Amino acid sequence: MPVWRKGIRPAQLAAEPLCRRCKAAGLTVLATEVNHVVPHRGDWQKFIAGPFESLCKPCHSGPAQRDDHRPRR
Repeated sequence: MPVWRKGIRPAQLAAEPLCRRCKAAGLTVLATEVNHVVPHRGDWQKFIAGPFESLCKPCHSGPAQRDDHRPRR
C-alpha cells in the first residue's frame, strides 16, 4: 500500500496534525493515525478516496472505532 504510506497518510497528517476528536473536546493532542470517516469495508476505492480524519492512537483504537469495523449482519 505505498499510495497510503507514502502519499495519503503523510499528506493527511500534515494537513491536520492534531487529533480531530481531542481538539473537539478542547484538548491539544498530536495525531499519529489517519482514520477513514466512512468505513471502507475492504473497498479499495473508498480506502484511497476518503474522507479522512487525523486521530491520536487512543481515539483511533477506542470503542467508537471498533464499532465502525464490526461486520454488518
